[in-house]
Amino acid sequence: MQYKMEIEKIFAESIKRGNVSRFLYRYRPINENTLEELKDNYLFFSSWQQFNDPFDGRVSINVSYTYEEVFLYFWKLNEKMGFPKNMNEISIKAKELSEKDGWFNQVLEQVLKEFNKVVRVCCFSKVNDSILMWSHYSKSHEGVCLEFDCLQDPMTFFIPNPIQYVKDYPQLSFLDDSKELIRRLISHKFDGWKYEKEHRIFKYPLSENKVFYKPQALKSIIFGCKSSEQTRNKVKDALSNSHNVTFKECKLSNNSYKLNIVELPTNF
Repeated sequence: MQYKMEIEKIFAESIKRGNVSRFLYRYRPINENTLEELKDNYLFFSSWQQFNDPFDGRVSINVSYTYEEVFLYFWKLNEKMGFPKNMNEISIKAKELSEKDGWFNQVLEQVLKEFNKVVRVCCFSKVNDSILMWSHYSKSHEGVCLEFDCLQDPMTFFIPNPIQYVKDYPQLSFLDDSKELIRRLISHKFDGWKYEKEHRIFKYPLSENKVFYKPQALKSIIFGCKSSEQTRNKVKDALSNSHNVTFKECKLSNNSYKLNIVELPTNF
């Protein structure tokens, strides 16, 4: 209980400072997977290696380390794992690795394989009216955009990582701890994607893909401007067990390249 209260406090303070968004949006096509997710109140967390951008997860590797850096790394590792500190053995290992070219590439390859087994990621946006995202992720405006209120379920949505859009790969060091290593892998993308204003939540360790959320966290469902009556009925049927979900729809602006989002009546 204490841990949960701390999470809620940290989340609320981060939102107040503007470090993370309270409301996140998830663009989805209407298919069996989406309808099941809505019916059962879960988010699908995937491996980052399943992302559509082949550059996702690419890093620049720092392969040059001093003897002192490697020694300190293994000293801390032994402490964390509860191993006895044998200064002589650590010193020999540090000297060997600091003088060996390319050793970190081999270590990293194995580490990434292990991470891919236990790290799962779910992607969101902080905007709900992106014409490009409706086109790319909601089946050409025929699907939906789901609005989540993170404060209604802090344990599930803790904590959204804003993507940093850059031109060069982030630099990776084996001296980083595991969570920092994961964060670097999943929180950088090519700056051509910056229109997405993406946030990612990662779970580690997590071997399953389904993460269930409280129904009240789903605040609204926005229908695309090309969504059909059949699509809307399917969504409403899937949500029969949920409560207080507001329905909205996108409408094309009369004067500019813009989507206007308007609330639908309860009996639409």
